[in-house]
Amino acid sequence: MRIEPLADEVAVVKLQHAEHGSKTNPMDTRWLLWKAAQFQGSVLEIGCHRGHTTYELAMANPRRHVWAVDWAENTRLKDWQLCDLLPPSELCERARYLPNGNLLVLDSQFLDYSQLSGLAFVYIDGDHSLEGVKVDTELALAYFARSPKSGHPACIVWYDYAEDGPLGVGPYLRTRTDLDLVRVKNSTLVYMEIE
Repeated sequence: MRIEPLADEVAVVKLQHAEHGSKTNPMDTRWLLWKAAQFQGSVLEIGCHRGHTTYELAMANPRRHVWAVDWAENTRLKDWQLCDLLPPSELCERARYLPNGNLLVLDSQFLDYSQLSGLAFVYIDGDHSLEGVKVDTELALAYFARSPKSGHPACIVWYDYAEDGPLGVGPYLRTRTDLDLVRVKNSTLVYMEIE
């Protein structure tokens, strides 16, 4: 896995709400906005929680559709993840009424990617179990493998990559030596671009 320094341009990306209450740290959110701007097409965020990052993505990309997926009844969550469960009425509450946003309340393993037109950017921050990360990743990769090539690249980003600890992001991605993964230095973000 290559390691890429944080681009200088990221520091000047403006957030709509500096104190937005997101679980994603502000510099990582700036990086997401900066990276998403490099791709044409709609955006998918898996694991939107209260919708703070979804809101930032939608506001930064007003002419692009931003899909947010989360599930209030995830039975695969580990005990340490249960504190993240929200009632359906609170899922994506920050961004659910934006004109370019759409909340899908469902388990991401059942997401029908064929219904998401023009998808170009997938941000995976949902079920952090090894199985959850695997399912979300394989569905995104399968979508891009069967999508008609438009001549525009696409991108998948994972959040909460760590070398050790209880999260499945790092252990799963380390098994995927077939993918050209890039880790953002001083961050828990990992991404790959798809031509």
